[in-house]
Amino acid sequence: MNYAGRGNQVGYGCAPEGIENNEVVYELIFDMGWKREAVETGSWLKDYYRCRYGDLPEAMEQAIAKLEESVYSTFTDHPRRSFQFRASDIHIASGHRSPEFLEAIELFLSCADELGEEPLYRLDALELAAFYLSCQAEDQASRVKKKIGRARQRELSALLESLNRIDALLENHPNLRLQKWVDFARGWGETEAEQDYYESNAKRLITTWGGSINEYSARLWSGLIRDYYAPRWVFQYSKPRPDRKELLEWEENRIMTPGLSEPMQLEDPLASAVQWVRDAEVRKNRR
Repeated sequence: MNYAGRGNQVGYGCAPEGIENNEVVYELIFDMGWKREAVETGSWLKDYYRCRYGDLPEAMEQAIAKLEESVYSTFTDHPRRSFQFRASDIHIASGHRSPEFLEAIELFLSCADELGEEPLYRLDALELAAFYLSCQAEDQASRVKKKIGRARQRELSALLESLNRIDALLENHPNLRLQKWVDFARGWGETEAEQDYYESNAKRLITTWGGSINEYSARLWSGLIRDYYAPRWVFQYSKPRPDRKELLEWEENRIMTPGLSEPMQLEDPLASAVQWVRDAEVRKNRR
């Protein structure tokens, strides 16, 4: 390693509790150890994204600056959105949602015509679009809780539309799918009963876990959104309203039921991402 004060150090590592983070974090952590000089994050980020996508349009430079100003300058452990919690629970949503972050995503997606053929750009665009729509869904979830009657049902329908769109985008990302997690778990079973058992354990880890801790490892994954978060909101506002015991029974039934529903199919996921963020931007500006 090139760091002048390294002493006898020949290497280093990191051991995060969870690894669902932006790849740029790991690239920076493991690049810093080999440098003698301090890292200037602005220029480093430009080099990173230029290497990642093969080009750096002006709008992407602006997006990077906004990312550095917002989400890359903060740290929140266990970031979660309102729709990932039970509607009746008191909680504080902690996912990043500053205006600068949303502007960064809008700028990022504006590069789709120039960078849309780059596989890594497409994947990052889907993930960022899902983050953008999750901010919209967070506001919608809050309004569902405040409204009554038909107004509540309208807000609930809008929330479900956003959640279904998030799920559809993430279904096209190789790492942000509940199906992948389930397949890993079922792979350890030798019989169908064992496979079902391991699948239920895998689902429990990212939902109720041990009962006293809920949504601790909440994931923004396809499958989890369409088969757990979205229908749970519907169930909680069904008539008559379920009590807590009925809600816990509903969650347990979902966890113990093997398999996932069929996802929404998108002809062009990137085009859908760009259009849906534009739709959300229009709604945001109207409010």
